[in-house]
Amino acid sequence: MQSTSSKIEEQEGKLERDRKKVKTLLELLSAVVHDLRVPLTLAIGPLEALLGGECGKVAKGVQDQVGLALRNNRRLLKLTNHLLELTRLELGGYSACYMRRDLNQFLIAIIDSFSFLARKKEINLAFSGEDCLTVTLDPEKMERALFNIIGNALKFTPRGGSVTVSVSRERHRDNGGCVDIVVRDNGIGIHQKDLPGIFDRFNQADTPRAQKYGGTGIGLFLAKQFVELQGGTIEVNSIYGKGSTFTICLPMRNGCNYGQSTWTDSTNGRVVAQKEIELSDIGYEKSKIREEKPTGGRKLILFIDDNFEMRKFVYGVLKKEYDVITAENGVKGLAKLRHTLPDLIITDIMMPWMNGLQFLTAVKADSGLKHIPLIFLTAKTDPACKIEGLNKGADDYIVKPINLQELLARIRAHLRIQSGIQERTVQRENRFQLQKMVKKGNHGHLIVGNSKPLQEICRLINNMRDSESSVLISGETGTGKELIAQTIHRTSKRCKNPFVILDCSVLNKNLL
Repeated sequence: MQSTSSKIEEQEGKLERDRKKVKTLLELLSAVVHDLRVPLTLAIGPLEALLGGECGKVAKGVQDQVGLALRNNRRLLKLTNHLLELTRLELGGYSACYMRRDLNQFLIAIIDSFSFLARKKEINLAFSGEDCLTVTLDPEKMERALFNIIGNALKFTPRGGSVTVSVSRERHRDNGGCVDIVVRDNGIGIHQKDLPGIFDRFNQADTPRAQKYGGTGIGLFLAKQFVELQGGTIEVNSIYGKGSTFTICLPMRNGCNYGQSTWTDSTNGRVVAQKEIELSDIGYEKSKIREEKPTGGRKLILFIDDNFEMRKFVYGVLKKEYDVITAENGVKGLAKLRHTLPDLIITDIMMPWMNGLQFLTAVKADSGLKHIPLIFLTAKTDPACKIEGLNKGADDYIVKPINLQELLARIRAHLRIQSGIQERTVQRENRFQLQKMVKKGNHGHLIVGNSKPLQEICRLINNMRDSESSVLISGETGTGKELIAQTIHRTSKRCKNPFVILDCSVLNKNLL
């Protein structure tokens, strides 16, 4: 039998090999992410130039599309930066670079970066500091931590709320005392079950209110790492529905003797972070989509997606050819269906409150809605999800990112199929009514044909059979006016009475 020591050595060898594999993968990821930053940065510059008018006047519709591209390029660059920082932390490539800063000036400079956003959301953003408080910290990493925490506070605080940043000196703590930076808001708060893992990497709250605002689950993890890298701590207290309080505790230092670090003397309050990038996912004020009233003369499409910019983008594309209404989740989509019957539904799957699969189930369970074709437009590439959606009754499944020409082509194809189904339904109904007339009047054999105009005539005959009104039938000689008159008579309440034919051409004008 293999000895215990050899088993331990074997396990340790396996762990060491696994660590080397992980390190290699992280190094590869770091290199790839680093290379991604170059094309993203190059893309942002020309887009900013277009919006700034450096290339001439840009039409409003083009401005909207360029603005959408710019915002999402900035968000992608922010995510790329976060991934790069994450891999560097895992590889041990980060160390603190300390500087002496006036904490009040440092925080005021950061808070000023949020002032425009706070005014737009009508949020009271306040600061309360202590006089003559100089600390030693790594300004760049502390900025990144605070941008994330204050940014989240503004993101999750509703219009008219408040966010307060305050500073207090705690002399009773070890290491010469500490200073607390407290960020308090009265926003949506954090659910109790989500609090223990709030600083875990890739952690995302699964409550609908939190999902509405999105997020990668990296920002708070990095904030905690950057604070701890400087010998500090960070904690959070929250009441769901009432707000959250984040507290960063930093040790007071006269010099720098914590870990691997460098140290310089500076009281400069300038913010070094790229504000446009750091605020890219919270600095855009979402306005309502100005939906045009359906004309009734074009096909109507209902588009459902919880991402505001995706709704706005797809709405702008589809409205050129169709009437379009939108909703941000399945619940609001069903509410729209109570008042409007679209010709086609396009919906996302991952949405708060009611996801796309639940919405599909509700639609197919309604006899008045189940005939409407439904297309999933989603980022979920899982084959199992695709199979589930199609099995539950979805007519198509398109994976994001979308190809606009493909999307429009598929929409046209499904609308053609739907029109064909409706046309065949009308034809079957007309044939059924015609068969009833044949059986009832025993003269139906005189009407032979299945063309669209003749089907419409049969429908009109069927509608007027119970009417007491006079009917005028016009047409050229030989088109079957008398045949239609006989059919109307034999399908009416007067079918047992004589059918009298009067040839007006043999009568003179006075007698007629």
